[in-house]
Amino acid sequence: GCYGEGFNCGNLCTNNGRYCATDPDNDLTYGVSGSDVVRENLRITCIWKVYGEADGIGEKWFDYLTLFKRRCGLFDQGCVDRV
Repeated sequence: GCYGEGFNCGNLCTNNGRYCATDPDNDLTYGVSGSDVVRENLRITCIWKVYGEADGIGEKWFDYLTLFKRRCGLFDQGCVDRV
């Protein structure tokens, strides 16, 4: 994990350091964090499992990705929730 002797990954990880991602804007104090990236990757995976995996096409999955990119830019939790 990310939290142990000599390690403190701050907002780069979720689940007590089990899942981590780098900070996409390289600013640990502002903007998108690694934990934001982890949560969004999980959200995208869940949407695929519910709406795309069975038929292999995933139209609603593509709709989400399109809306996310168009409306939310890089990342905005409020925007993500609305999409």
